[in-house]
Amino acid sequence: MNWKNHFKNKIELDFTTKIFKPMNLLFVCRYNEMRSCTAETIYTEEGYPVRSAGTEIGASVNLSNDIILWADLIFVMEEKQK
Repeated sequence: MNWKNHFKNKIELDFTTKIFKPMNLLFVCRYNEMRSCTAETIYTEEGYPVRSAGTEIGASVNLSNDIILWADLIFVMEEKQK
């Protein structure tokens, strides 16, 4: 048996049959009024699953553990939010 071809075919088969899902994106700013909402709108129009939230009390959508756990990738708008 030619092992090189065996593994090559298996890798190609696994790669071609794998279904990739888009990453859940989360954008965070202070009040969830401008920056993170704008980013959410742009990436939603591109077809990504997106949410946005704010870190301050009174934000339109407050950042929560549930939102953080939902996200695969989190973008913050300010250095202190890292």
